[in-house]
Amino acid sequence: ASFGWSGNVGTKEDGTAIILGGIVTDAKLEPTHPIPESESFCDECKICTKVCAYQMFSPVEETVVTIGGETFSYSKRMNKMRCFLTCGGSNGLHSSGKFSTWSPGRYDYPENDVEVSRLMSLAMTSQKKRPPIKDCSSGYQPASYGGMATIQLTCGNCQFVCAGNPKETAQRYKILVNSGCVIQNYDGGLEVYSTEKAKELFESMPIKHQRLYHKDYKNKMKKLKKEV
Repeated sequence: ASFGWSGNVGTKEDGTAIILGGIVTDAKLEPTHPIPESESFCDECKICTKVCAYQMFSPVEETVVTIGGETFSYSKRMNKMRCFLTCGGSNGLHSSGKFSTWSPGRYDYPENDVEVSRLMSLAMTSQKKRPPIKDCSSGYQPASYGGMATIQLTCGNCQFVCAGNPKETAQRYKILVNSGCVIQNYDGGLEVYSTEKAKELFESMPIKHQRLYHKDYKNKMKKLKKEV
C-alpha cells in the first residue's frame, strides 16, 4: 500500500477502500519495504478533493512526512473541523449544492476558520435535536466523548471515490456528483432526491423543522460585526 493525495492508504487493486487496524505488541516484527513510487495507485488526479463537501484538504498544497526513513507526501489539511462537520453528520450538502453525503444537513459552505468555528457550535447543537438516522448503523462512541454521545458517520467520499485506477475513479465521481441529495423524513428515515426536488421539499417544510438542518449563520455573523 501507499499514500494517496487524500492521505488515505490504498492499492491499485482496491483503491482506498481500506480500513486500517492496529495492535500493541512487544513482538520483534520485521518491517516490509514500501512499494516503489512507480507502483503507487495514486496519479494525483485529485478527484478526492472535489468530492469533499467542505474542502477539508488542499488540491494544491502538500504535507511531507518521513516514516522509517522513507518520505511520503499528501494534501495539506485546511481545517480538520471541516471533516468533523461533514463526516460527523452535521452537514451533508456539498459546497456546489448539487449533491450530498448521507447527512441531511444543508449548511452553507464556510469560507474561513472563523465561519467553521461558528458553524461547529451551531450545527452540532441542532444535530442533537434531529431524529436519529434510521439505517443499519447505531453509530459509535468516540473515546474522547467519555460515553456521553454517539456519532453516526455519514461520509467517506474521499475514500470510496478512489478505485485505484483512473477510469473507474472517474466513473465513480460521475455517479456521485449526479446522485442527488438526501432529505430526512420526520421519522428519521432518509430519502434521496434530485438536486432540485430535494431543495423544493426542504423549503416546503416548516421553518422550525428546517432549522434542524440549516441556519443562516453567515448573516448572523455579519450583524454581530456591525453591532461591535
